[in-house]
Formats: sequence, C-alpha cells, structure tokens
Amino acid sequence: MRQSARDKRNYVIIGLFLLVLFMTVGFAAFRTNLQINGTASISTNWCVGFDNTKTSTYQITKGKSTGTSPAATMGYDGTACSTNYVPIANLSANFYQPGDKIEYTLTIANKGSIDAAIESITVDGSSVTSNQTITKGNIIWKVYMPEAVVLSASTGTTTMKVSAEFQNTTDLSNYTLNESQTITVGINAVQDDGSGGFEVTDPAFSGTGTIYRWSMDNLSINDTVASLTEGTDYTTDATELPTVVSTFASSASNYYLKHTIVNNNVTESYVCFISDEEHCLQGGGTNYYTVNRGILETTANQNWFTSHNGSCWNETSYFRCNGGGLVVDVFNDGRVRVKGGGYLCGVYNDGSSYCDYD
Repeated sequence: MRQSARDKRNYVIIGLFLLVLFMTVGFAAFRTNLQINGTASISTNWCVGFDNTKTSTYQITKGKSTGTSPAATMGYDGTACSTNYVPIANLSANFYQPGDKIEYTLTIANKGSIDAAIESITVDGSSVTSNQTITKGNIIWKVYMPEAVVLSASTGTTTMKVSAEFQNTTDLSNYTLNESQTITVGINAVQDDGSGGFEVTDPAFSGTGTIYRWSMDNLSINDTVASLTEGTDYTTDATELPTVVSTFASSASNYYLKHTIVNNNVTESYVCFISDEEHCLQGGGTNYYTVNRGILETTANQNWFTSHNGSCWNETSYFRCNGGGLVVDVFNDGRVRVKGGGYLCGVYNDGSSYCDYD
C-alpha cells in the first residue's frame, strides 16, 4: 500500500508538471498569435485663406462727379497654406473729397481636406464676431462678416465685404482732403462642428454682441433690448434657432432676424436665411442694396436656388431669388425680406424689423 501511495503521488507530481508545461507553452503560443504588427497614418490638410489673386475686386464711387477718383489697393500677407491663399488682407483707400466711397469684395476659400467653419474675423488684430464700423481720420470703415459660415473641404468658397467712405459733409473746415487710411482683416476658422450652417456666437451676452430673433414683435434701429428676455425674446446662440423658431412657426426654421447690439441698443438689423449656409441681408438703408444683391448673385447662391427648382431675376424696384421653399427679396428702397412656409421676416426701410404671416 505504501508503494502504491508513493507511486500515485509521483504520478500526480508528474501530471502537474506536464500540466504546467502545457499551459506555459500554450500561453506562449497564445501570446504569439495575438501579436499584431502594422502601421497607420492620417493625412489631412488644413487651409482656409483669402485668395490673394483678387487685387481689383472693388467698386469706386466719386463724391463729386468732376472730382479726382478715389484710389484703392488690395494686398495680402501671411504664410500661404496653399498656392495663392493667405490669412490676412490689407486694404487701403485714398480719398479726395467727401462722399468718396470704395466697396471691396474679399474671397475666402477652403483648400484643405476638412470641412471648416469661420468662427470669427479679426479687424486690425482684434477678434470680432459681428459687423464692425471703425472711424479713422475722416474715413469710415465698415467690415461685414463673411456671407457663409461653413466651407466644404476643398471646394468651399465665400466672400466678405469691406467698405470705406469719406464722411459726407458740406463743412470742409476741419477736414483733410487727399487722405489715405488702411485696415487689416483676418479670418479665424475651425473644423466644422456640424451645426448646419448657423453662425454660432459666444452665448455670453451683457448688452453688447449679436442676438437672433423670430418674433412678431417689432424691434427697430436704436431700440433698447434691456427689457427683453434671453431664451424667450431672443437667443445668442444661433444653433438654438430651430427650437426657438418652432415655438412660433414650425415651417419657418430656416430664416430669422439677426441684430448687432451695442450697449443694449440695436445698431444693425439683418434678415438671414439658410441655403447651403447662412446668408444675412442688412436692411434699413438704401445704401445696402448693392451689397445685398451681390450676396444673392454669388455663384454659390445662384447654384443653390437653381438646384432647388428656382431662379433669380431683377424687377424694377427689387431683386428676387426663389427656390427650396424660400423667396428672398432685396428692395432698392432699403427693405430686405425672406418668405417661406406661410410666414415672412423682414427689415424695413425705416429700420423696423419683425416676422409675420405672409
């Protein structure tokens, strides 16, 4: 019996040894089978910039028909991210008499491989998210936000407007004629977050900034917004607009009103619509007609309306585009209006703005 027990113990020891050996070899084999050797690479290209070949895309207006014509220069700066595309534009104006005016058109393109969104612009080095009016000497500069916010990879383009005007006055005693001024404009773009073309602004608002509305209540230039309630009367984040608009008119979620606010007062009013991207038309003055019509006549907008069973044409007192359920009108008396789904929103020649039933 002793011999038998000792033999059994030996067998157990040998069995355990073989089991451990098997597990060791098996584990090594298992580890070997799990080894994966390979390489991976991500190749992307980021490039959003001004087209520096556009050196004469401006319109000149003389303040006096017999006077000297204003002179304009369009220059560009910064490291090119692709051939002919740079981050900075330098615009200069040389004026000779009050009433002289120059309107510049800057072309922005996305030549990279990632969809981009224009988050803000810079004016003389300061980042801003709304239209700007700056006075330098006797010259008033106005810098307008780009027409489109989202630029598709490789092919996305948009334009932005800048104007310079010699203050119009009959009293020349305090004015220096033959005056030159320069302004520098830049763009800040980020990867598109998929917000659908709505411009997104900083939601922090303390009386100065940009607000968005879809309301049948009137709001005019110089009106105060101090008594309005955020979230009910307006929003500061345009991505919230579909929700805000749907509480009033579920079929009108792709157009709305936009206001620039300074110290709680309305300084500029726009009616905006979403085609492929956001486009805003400024109302309240006859001098906006040319810029507004230019927005509708861009190749991107013309193609969008045409591809949505529509077209654009000129009438005696207004220019109209329709398609995709929208009718967009810019009037030569300063009105701008967008209609669709049985409703309309507009900014009128007296500076008032509201939405209503069509």
